[in-house]
Amino acid sequence: MIKVSTLLLSLVLTATVLAQPGPRHNLRFNQLAQRWDEAIPLGNGMLGALVWQKQGNLRLSFDRADLWDERKAMNLSLFNFSDVQRWVKNKTYDSAHLLGDKPYDAMPYPTKLPAAAMEFKISHLGKVVSNKLDIVTALNTVQFESGALFNCYIHATKDVGYFSFENIDEKNRPALLSY
Repeated sequence: MIKVSTLLLSLVLTATVLAQPGPRHNLRFNQLAQRWDEAIPLGNGMLGALVWQKQGNLRLSFDRADLWDERKAMNLSLFNFSDVQRWVKNKTYDSAHLLGDKPYDAMPYPTKLPAAAMEFKISHLGKVVSNKLDIVTALNTVQFESGALFNCYIHATKDVGYFSFENIDEKNRPALLSY
């Protein structure tokens, strides 16, 4: 007879094994995203990168969580919680919405700032055959018709990352267009 503890241990171990990410969880596409908000996301909470295509070029958009324009859009000393209580009691809570929302319609801050971007001319590498984000290794690999590979990775715990092109020679090296 199987002991209950042995059965429970077996169930826990099975559930743990099945809960791990596998190849079926990878992101796979046959092209680069055409918009930044559909890009392959890489990052560790502080440092991030988006891999996508802008105007036919491979674009890497870099970001840091601590880059903010912190200018004040409104003077918070203009009201306090007593004002909010009064607006709720008088059913004039729209006053709070006007006071809180109006400045953000007129001023684009505070806001998150992008850190940097790099673009590479890739048209001579041919069509993108595969664009994959491996969930286990956090490596984005883009394969081109020519056999060229682009790899991008952000370290999980350090503020570093890397990108590389492979299977290229001097004549088909992607040109750095901007940074």
